[in-house]
Amino acid sequence: MKKITYHQVTGEDPQFLVRWDGQGRLVSLQNSRDEAGMNWVKGEQVWGTVICEPELTVEVNRHFTERGTLAECYTFRNETDFDIWTLGTQVGICA
Repeated sequence: MKKITYHQVTGEDPQFLVRWDGQGRLVSLQNSRDEAGMNWVKGEQVWGTVICEPELTVEVNRHFTERGTLAECYTFRNETDFDIWTLGTQVGICA
């Protein structure tokens, strides 16, 4: 992967308790009213980790919507002078 940029989340929703790691990946998403404190993004990989073997630039943008949801947008950009073809698991997002 050439470069990945995780942009800070825009907007806010008091319904959510969120935490990010040093790279800007989402490590905890909880409902503020959930007494059990369930983390909705906990798994084997950090939520939003990008897998990208080719030389692509990746940008990740997140925002809270007016409906009270968290929206994510992953943009993969080929900045080389040639076409890039991928197979199976060469490009992915851990979710």
